[in-house]
Amino acid sequence: MSSKQKGIVLDMAKTADLQSVSVNANSISGFLTQEAKRWSSSFDSVLEATFGPVKLKAAAGRAVTFLKTVKGQATPEAKLKEFNKGITTAARDITQILMNRVNNKYQIPYTASSSEKQAAEGLVKFANNNHAATAKNLDAEIKEVESLLRITASVTATKAPTCKELFGGP
Repeated sequence: MSSKQKGIVLDMAKTADLQSVSVNANSISGFLTQEAKRWSSSFDSVLEATFGPVKLKAAAGRAVTFLKTVKGQATPEAKLKEFNKGITTAARDITQILMNRVNNKYQIPYTASSSEKQAAEGLVKFANNNHAATAKNLDAEIKEVESLLRITASVTATKAPTCKELFGGP
């Protein structure tokens, strides 16, 4: 082997040794643990924003205000008009959040409770643009929405899963 070839082989050996030292567990374990915790914390923020109760509480609060406005109308005709004007938006706000939890688009393995599914399925009916209350069924419709909001209130007590709960790790 020529001296030039020996030099190349020695350079390769030094480089391989440096690389093995730089990637051994003692050299990078602290960095990897820190990065895993940072990533997990960021992911938890996404989970909470997507599945957490904060947005759901706000949407449910808007729906409760909406129902108070409906009930506060002076005449049955005004109640009906107010209900049909705002139910789609009120229900859709809650439904979108519940459906994110029930059928999440991120395919995160979150298991929705039966209450969440019941509330989401019930509110889908009200979020449908073709749904409208009539003078005959307005009181029943209001009671049903109130019932679904009570179910939703129980859902807001549940927190989003954490990255650790879903995937293990730090």
